[in-house]
Amino acid sequence: MPAKQTVLPPTDFDDFYSLYKHLRQMRDVLSRAQVETLADVAEYRLPAAIKLEQRTPKGATYLYAGDAYIGYVSNRGKFVQASAKLPKPASKGHSDAIERGVPVVQKFRRYPFSLMQVNESVLVRCETAIHVRRAVQAAHAVARYKNWTIKTTATDTGVRVWRVA
Repeated sequence: MPAKQTVLPPTDFDDFYSLYKHLRQMRDVLSRAQVETLADVAEYRLPAAIKLEQRTPKGATYLYAGDAYIGYVSNRGKFVQASAKLPKPASKGHSDAIERGVPVVQKFRRYPFSLMQVNESVLVRCETAIHVRRAVQAAHAVARYKNWTIKTTATDTGVRVWRVA
């Protein structure tokens, strides 16, 4: 197996647009699907020094933010996150105490669509066209599942979603 080659040395990016623009210029070594996925994954780690490595052109691309390995993106754009290695327990016995009254962590919701009542609306703030598309898709998925009628419109700051029925 060939050794990893650095295709993007550690480069500081402050915003999504500069990163995306730079990745699009690397089309000779990155597929279109890789560009989209790498931009999406790295966006949440900005500002940071982003580094990319590959073994072959348009092959799996390994993503680093700062000195930390984030994961890799296949040539078809699938992201595989780096596995977190958990520390081994000091003893083989049960060291965890049983506790009562600890509240259950609620499920994280990125969008509050499922909580909406009829004739309510919500503005989802979006910075990129990709976020706008995902917000609209999520709203329509909730509406289909709950058999609702919704209306969506793009605004200057994001997407407004109305629950009509």
